[in-house]
Amino acid sequence: MEMIERGESPPQNDDPMMEPPGPPFGIVLNGHSLRHALKEDMELLLLDTASQCKAVICCRVTPLQKKRVVDLVKHHKSAVTLAIGDGANDVGMIKAAHIGIGISGVEGQQAVLASDYSFGQFRYLERLLLVHGRWSYHRMTLFLKYFFYKNFAFAFSQFIFAFFCGFTAQTLYDPTFIAVYNVIYTSLPVIVLGILDQDVTEKSCLKFPTLYIAGQQNKQFNAFIFVLSLIRGIAVAFTVFFVLFGIVYLNVYEEGYEWDYQSFSYAASGALVIIVNLQIALDTNYWNPAIHIVIWGSILSWLVVPPILSNILGLYVLDAATYWGVANEVLASSQFWFYWILATAVALLPIIAMRVLILQFKPTLLDDVRLWETTKRQKELFDKVKKQFATKESPESSVTPRLRVPLHVAPWRSSYAFAHEEGFGNLIVSGRYLGASESDVKKERDRRANTWMRRPKAKKSSKFGSLVHASLPAATAVITSSLGKKALDTVEIAVNEEEVLIKGKDDNVDEERERKEDEQESQVEQMDSTDKDAILDTKTSTVPEQSLETEETAM
Repeated sequence: MEMIERGESPPQNDDPMMEPPGPPFGIVLNGHSLRHALKEDMELLLLDTASQCKAVICCRVTPLQKKRVVDLVKHHKSAVTLAIGDGANDVGMIKAAHIGIGISGVEGQQAVLASDYSFGQFRYLERLLLVHGRWSYHRMTLFLKYFFYKNFAFAFSQFIFAFFCGFTAQTLYDPTFIAVYNVIYTSLPVIVLGILDQDVTEKSCLKFPTLYIAGQQNKQFNAFIFVLSLIRGIAVAFTVFFVLFGIVYLNVYEEGYEWDYQSFSYAASGALVIIVNLQIALDTNYWNPAIHIVIWGSILSWLVVPPILSNILGLYVLDAATYWGVANEVLASSQFWFYWILATAVALLPIIAMRVLILQFKPTLLDDVRLWETTKRQKELFDKVKKQFATKESPESSVTPRLRVPLHVAPWRSSYAFAHEEGFGNLIVSGRYLGASESDVKKERDRRANTWMRRPKAKKSSKFGSLVHASLPAATAVITSSLGKKALDTVEIAVNEEEVLIKGKDDNVDEERERKEDEQESQVEQMDSTDKDAILDTKTSTVPEQSLETEETAM
């Protein structure tokens, strides 16, 4: 089997290694031919022939024939059988197999009631086997390996101590520690690991179904792995005992007295707890809050519970309080902390080095898939961080573009432009808005406040207004020819004044507008009398005929 090269994607599902073993043949049997093939002198030949094929299809068979086919494979092959059905005719087959699966459908619930697992559609079988089935096998193998490992480390260290106590049946550890070792210090991590651990993700299990073959071939737990777990436990027992023995042999506390049996027992139990819990931390593939709590909590419990019990005088009744105050002396000694670190390094560093060498020189398909997942996660994290830095460098890129809807498609018409007053558009266009001073802003606000935005309402003109408006064109023409530019400007001011006066009577002109009208009137009064007489003569000579017609129309 080709292994995955570093940095490349693992094999896809269409790779030849994904195909089941055997020549590309298949067998199709119906009920009549299967009746002869299942005879006692023919069934082994049928099994040998079927074992060489990639697929065997049995159609139009009876419920009893289904059951006999499953029994044939179950009794003559070292394999785990699985039967799946959806009707009452599949009940015998489901019960005969190691694992029975029922599909709840239109044919009733008989198959579901007789099965070990049930679901609604046949396609869920892939996920049941490749994801949950494989995870369950992985968790069970981890549980078994660790269980044998930690208990051999605990038991064999006491066997070693028997050589130094003359085989008097005296235990190495405190009786209280022996009672709670498998209850408090080491039980919770392996339980959580056996429930929640995942060596690869769900998507990888479905993407690479060849990972399932490891369970069929018992690669994760067999006799060799069992013996290896025992050897590791024995090695930990030797480390816990002899490293401590070498440190305290002919050595004394800082206060001047020697290490006694109780101090030796308490220190050895602490090293054993931290080594086996750190070992399960190395075996953990899927870190989550639960596994963090149970692993580090188990180590912390040894630093909390024994010191409390060691200071209760009446607890050790049978031993005459032999362990009273021992925790205080041991934890206060620098030799204990040096032993704790040294024993942990001696026990775990060889395991770490061996795993690194195997991963580097002889990786399995599982190692390659996990490496591919790690590389993929790192790449996604790098792309995410890179995108965040790019967003910080160009703030405009973080603004979400608004979707422009064409006017002929939009079901509404915006009234935004007509709902607000004039803004600071002139200053923005001129480029002076961002750097404008307070005086510029105040001038712009005053200009906006003084701008006449309202449209005057149409009012019924009076007789005097009609007379004035009728005479304006002629008066303007005469003055343009006779008085020149100055007289024309004066007439235009007067005309604007009369229009404002006529319309302002009905519109309640505000005070600002009245002020402007007063200024215009003062300008007219300052004109010389010659210009005024000329204006009045012109009005008198051109208005009469038009004014009479206007009066008749009004009446």
